[in-house]
Amino acid sequence: IIGPDNYGEETTTSVTIVVTDVDDELPLFNRNSFTVPVPEDVGSDTPLPGLTLEVVDKDVSRNAEFTLTLEPLTANTAGVFSVYPERAIGKTPVIIRVKDPQRLDYENEETRSFEFNVVAETNNGFQVKSNIKVIVQDSNDNVPVFEEGGYEFSVAEDAKAGDVIGTIVAIDPESGSYGEL
Repeated sequence: IIGPDNYGEETTTSVTIVVTDVDDELPLFNRNSFTVPVPEDVGSDTPLPGLTLEVVDKDVSRNAEFTLTLEPLTANTAGVFSVYPERAIGKTPVIIRVKDPQRLDYENEETRSFEFNVVAETNNGFQVKSNIKVIVQDSNDNVPVFEEGGYEFSVAEDAKAGDVIGTIVAIDPESGSYGEL
């Protein structure tokens, strides 16, 4: 600093400049979409297998906070899955869990697939989304059911090997090789 009399006098001082973060970064997912196969006999609170979802907000401190929610895209999806955590800051792995496994049923065409968005929303209300498609895979989760509670047959004493003595009928609602009896 040189004074107004310009005689060459100088003064030195320390100045501290504080730079504060502005909430100018949106959260960003590591991928825009995922397709995840899930066996129909998965247990409650089981994380979706193989889902490696991560979200990061490059702001600092409170400006890096965001909420995570699920936005159902198909009518059958509401209440089937849950997201953890519900609030996050900075870089966060996201876990999607099966909340209601009874609703995963390969034998029912309406519950073979689910679709939803994972929504990260900033404190300012800006949203970013990652799309998740869950494809239910068949498991041998049903037991065969016999048409009758019991069967009784008579065999002729001169019956030969391979002779039919009666028919037993059972139905297995499974598909493919799981439904073969």
